[in-house]
Amino acid sequence: MENLTFENILLACCGIITHVLMMILDRRNKTIPLSAGYFFCDVNNYIRATLSFISVFALLIMSKDVMDTLGIILKNGTGATKLFSFFAGYFNHSIIRYLVKIFKK
Repeated sequence: MENLTFENILLACCGIITHVLMMILDRRNKTIPLSAGYFFCDVNNYIRATLSFISVFALLIMSKDVMDTLGIILKNGTGATKLFSFFAGYFNHSIIRYLVKIFKK
């Protein structure tokens, strides 16, 4: 729980926002104008957003164990918690899928 600091949560939220903006930038149908109403009219978007935030908080709570499992360390031997926090926000579903694959073996 020591990695669940305001700074790490803020970095994870920045990762989520960066991921969403990159997805918007790479969307296929660019003829539909972007608006908040476009996001809120689809119920699946609420579910995706909720899953993203829940998975990020789960990764932040388990960050020490996940960093040990994935081998994420700096040259001086300490864990890269700030970097992991941002990438937990950006790659949250990918990290969870990879961990599930590791533990299924």
